[in-house]
Amino acid sequence: MTTKKIRSNISAEAAAHPLLASGQARSLLEYCAADLRVCPTPEAWENIASRLKESVGIKAAIRCFPNCLTGAASLYHTDQHKSGCIEEQIVWAVQYGVLDIADALFRSVPHAQWNLGSVNLHWMDTIGGQVPRYNRAQRTQRREKVLRAKGKRDATQPVPLILHIPHSQVAIPASLKREFVVRHKKLSAHLAASTDHFTDELFDSNLPNTQALIFPISRLAVDPERFERDALEPMAKRGLGVLYERGHDGNVIRRSITGARREEILAAWYRPHHDWLTQSVDDALARAPRALVVDCHTFPDVPFAMDPDQKVPRPDVCIGTAGIHTPAWLVRAATKWCKSQGWSVRVDAPYSGSMVPLKHNSKNRRVLSIMIE
Repeated sequence: MTTKKIRSNISAEAAAHPLLASGQARSLLEYCAADLRVCPTPEAWENIASRLKESVGIKAAIRCFPNCLTGAASLYHTDQHKSGCIEEQIVWAVQYGVLDIADALFRSVPHAQWNLGSVNLHWMDTIGGQVPRYNRAQRTQRREKVLRAKGKRDATQPVPLILHIPHSQVAIPASLKREFVVRHKKLSAHLAASTDHFTDELFDSNLPNTQALIFPISRLAVDPERFERDALEPMAKRGLGVLYERGHDGNVIRRSITGARREEILAAWYRPHHDWLTQSVDDALARAPRALVVDCHTFPDVPFAMDPDQKVPRPDVCIGTAGIHTPAWLVRAATKWCKSQGWSVRVDAPYSGSMVPLKHNSKNRRVLSIMIE
């Protein structure tokens, strides 16, 4: 289907709804459709739907979803991509009480196409509880039948929890310390400011089915949460790539490391850690339908000079998301629990993102990830 045809379908749908008939809303939809043509992925749909909600309101946007999805369905490379993005629309429809749309969306894709080993089981439970025709007995029978046919394990078993703790340590190996250009006292001040102190104690790795992955040296020496290539890392422009050259205050703390020396450091520290993370996730997926990575951090009340987000006051807790790996229900559950403790919460602010092994990033919905900061 051409972009022109998609725009035509969207314009017709918009005209049928007064709240969607404004030129601004229609232009937004047409722009999003063209964007989707270039990048037809569930992540693109999540971005489009979010902008649509902001433009015309949540319930009006939900009622626009079926025809918009139908108009773009042919762009999906696989049925799994299609069902993955429809899943998001169903979650929103149920959450905001537009149950007729939730029901229509659920029936728009044959049940055999749903990936029952992934997070879809959660919203199937939600649909089953709120749309009468999908009662618990039918849902249980359907789940068991498909799982038996695919030879998958019981999707109700506990999800392995992987605590990724990248910034809790203060050690800088002697071989790396000599590359820093500030005196010991100044370096100690930078360490104190940049370390996520006590995250290895705040997050309990003694819980059942839980594993902690603690990076053994300071982020000032090597930051495992940065992209290996500076060209892909936004913070590298600020001197805060995988090998920091500047401190939290913006001042130079280390000479530039390039060539063979850079490769040596990455081979010794960065890549083994990521191999460990990838293997841990793979091992978890081998014994369970899903794996959950919790990216564990802390942050100060006052922004650092190098922080992109300088807004104050800051929340008590920041929740970070990672596209398809952080479904809406996971964000809601984390937010609800934090608020029940009396804490203020923001999502993807002042920091955003969450760790996902590159092997699975934006590919495998069985890998869940959320940052708690």
